[in-house]
Amino acid sequence: MLDISTDRGRRTLIIIAIVLFAVILVISIAAPFLRSSIAQNQTTEASQNVASAPTMPVLTQGTPVDPPRALADWTLTSFNEEPFKLSDLKGKVVLLFFGYTSCPDVCPTTLADLADVKKELGDKADELAVVFVSVDPQRDNPERLKRYVTGFNPDFIGVTGSDEELRAMGKEYGLYFERRNVTGTEAGYLVDHTAAIFLIDPEQNMRMIYGFNTAPSVIAKDVSGFAAQ
Repeated sequence: MLDISTDRGRRTLIIIAIVLFAVILVISIAAPFLRSSIAQNQTTEASQNVASAPTMPVLTQGTPVDPPRALADWTLTSFNEEPFKLSDLKGKVVLLFFGYTSCPDVCPTTLADLADVKKELGDKADELAVVFVSVDPQRDNPERLKRYVTGFNPDFIGVTGSDEELRAMGKEYGLYFERRNVTGTEAGYLVDHTAAIFLIDPEQNMRMIYGFNTAPSVIAKDVSGFAAQ
């Protein structure tokens, strides 16, 4: 028991108080540096995780359809609310892609790539028609579809139809689409769908199929080749 009634006891108490004060002072000075060090380590770890995360490889070639597949004509409804047929584009190379305007990733990425294909073609861009087929007719009304598609390129064409019409025309393309309910988003549901790009030659034959993330330069080269035939 410390007796503070004596000089020795009082000196001991003063020493203890000084030591405690010194400890508190050291902790208060060191704390910002400790927090900074922890934050730096966390930032470094996060950067390493991002750097090591797998990325989608850029594809450097498409898959030829051999022999070429003659396609049946089909009729859907354009974003101008008029009937639109595949045969309306006879004489042009067509790049056809299935998707929907609420798509969070694959569709905007692919349409941006197709816009780059148009740019790559330069003065031959008019030889190519890009057709976006919406598999979400419930939400993709003509106005929404037109605003979305032409936002990537004013020459892009947007079409859609009933589920029955889409499944009928999509058989030759191996089309798959299915709605999937999701929670926690404004979308309400997402649509899983075929993500390939189909190249159709001027005679309406399917000639090439491109997987997601194929380099625009690769597609543009093929378009130029088929346009020249």
